[in-house]
Amino acid sequence: YVEQQDLHIGTATVREALQLSAHLRLPAHVDKETRTKFVEEVMELVGLTSIADRLIGDVALPGLSPGQLKLVTIGVELVANPSILFLDEPTSGLDAPSAYRVMKAVRRIAATGRSVLCTIHQPSAELFLMFDRLLLLKTGGYDVYFGDVGQKGCLLVDYLETTAGPNGSRLPLGINPANWMLDVISPSENDAQQYPAVDFAVKWRESKLNAAAMEALEQASQPAPGVGPLVLTDKYVGPVTRYLAIQKRYFVSHWRNAPMNVTRFTLEIIISLLFGLIYLQVDSSDFSGVNSLLAVIFLGMSFPASMAAGSAMPTLFRQRAVYYRERSSSMYNFLTYNLAMTVVELPYLFVSIVIFIIPYYFMIGLRMDATAFFRYFLVIYMMSLIFSFLAMLWLALMPNQIVANIANGVIMGLFFIFGGMFIKPASIPSGWKWFYYIDPIPKAFIAAAMPQFYCEGAGCPTIDVPNEGTVDTYTYISEMLVGYADQYGAMIGYLVLTLGVLRILNLLAGRYVNHIKR
Repeated sequence: YVEQQDLHIGTATVREALQLSAHLRLPAHVDKETRTKFVEEVMELVGLTSIADRLIGDVALPGLSPGQLKLVTIGVELVANPSILFLDEPTSGLDAPSAYRVMKAVRRIAATGRSVLCTIHQPSAELFLMFDRLLLLKTGGYDVYFGDVGQKGCLLVDYLETTAGPNGSRLPLGINPANWMLDVISPSENDAQQYPAVDFAVKWRESKLNAAAMEALEQASQPAPGVGPLVLTDKYVGPVTRYLAIQKRYFVSHWRNAPMNVTRFTLEIIISLLFGLIYLQVDSSDFSGVNSLLAVIFLGMSFPASMAAGSAMPTLFRQRAVYYRERSSSMYNFLTYNLAMTVVELPYLFVSIVIFIIPYYFMIGLRMDATAFFRYFLVIYMMSLIFSFLAMLWLALMPNQIVANIANGVIMGLFFIFGGMFIKPASIPSGWKWFYYIDPIPKAFIAAAMPQFYCEGAGCPTIDVPNEGTVDTYTYISEMLVGYADQYGAMIGYLVLTLGVLRILNLLAGRYVNHIKR
């Protein structure tokens, strides 16, 4: 089935798109050499050989023209080696030359012995006369004609002129039969006054041509003598092979997605330098300095992580439409898609956080200790994964990116408000305590901040706290955040639990929420 919309991964080449479809949809006994040869034959048949190594492209990446995209869509379905090919308005949205090239490709496909069924609206005369047979419908879905078109449309025209009667409409010389037949079966007000009214649906039901067509359909629906029921015995590639193929596709897609990578990495560098310059070697020897250091630890832990995850959301939504098309073709299921999208993000988020933390950590003057550094790095990385998985949850739940951005903004805002920096845990209203407990940011804040201030015994730094007097800095921080340095493992465990819950919710949403409206 060739959909009207051309939905493809924009960072894949034409050859890669067809090879993946063939790999996942041809029987498993077809070896790689045979499969590759078949893909090349399909590209030659459809007319894609000259652009086989070009990127398909999408709204963010330059790529193929609309006509070429339609040929790719046809090719992706044709490499499954179907005996019947359905096309939904293949010429819609195309200019005349592109529409002609697409229909010529369809004619070549039909010449290979495959049956081709195609819906089409008001084609040009040149395109209309490429068809062998026509099922013509009028308003309400009633049959008006079903049979051969004839040389230059002569059989169709003769039937409609005969049915219209001696005083009915006649095909003027040089007029497109496709336009004329619509005017005949659904006349305008002027034509209705000029020609006698004829119900072509009733006339067709009473005609000998309809009786012959129904008889032919009845005969075709009966199995030939001695032929048993069709049994499908072909086996296809297993789930592991499917996962590896999809995973490879998404690794290549992310690598080639320059707009997403440049945006993500550039923002990380800018925010890192901005935080570093604003809080350059911040002095934490007094009350205001400690709170400034807490603030930048909080921002550095959460803000870059949210940006790294949010920058991927436009790409995720463009790829979701492709997933829906490929799932409907039984290429893979949501579990495979979900796992592939999870794994592909891991190295890119890792690199993003490395880019951010190196200038940020040393410019601010955080604790010069390898353990403290890598603990802080792990916290930021875990938060990046949480926000990335949250974005994937919106991908599964929300109908479009606009609604997802709104939902993400609301939840992220609440996460930050109850993160432990703006409202002390002890001051949170009782009605909102539940949100504080499920919020991952307070746990990450404890895990990030407490190792930076940890100190035991005599000689620990102190600060003058208003209305409280002189207290140890570590004691002040631990009372403020309701946490301790030795809770680092527990806090990381909670973040891991949050990741697991988000993955489960994502799987459930993918299983039970469907945004396909067609």
